[in-house]
Amino acid sequence: KAAEVYKKLESVGKKPSFQDCVIAMAAVMNDSLLLTFDKDFRQFEEFGLKMKLLS
Repeated sequence: KAAEVYKKLESVGKKPSFQDCVIAMAAVMNDSLLLTFDKDFRQFEEFGLKMKLLS
């Protein structure tokens, strides 16, 4: 799943890190809320990621 998301984002000109894809999709597949300081994870919300950006 992470590889599919990576390819989709890359095809629209985005450059996500593959590690972020793996983390995000693990959270999606486990129906978990991701708590992060990294705003780059916002790009995964369209794929079902539930996240809270910490400040």
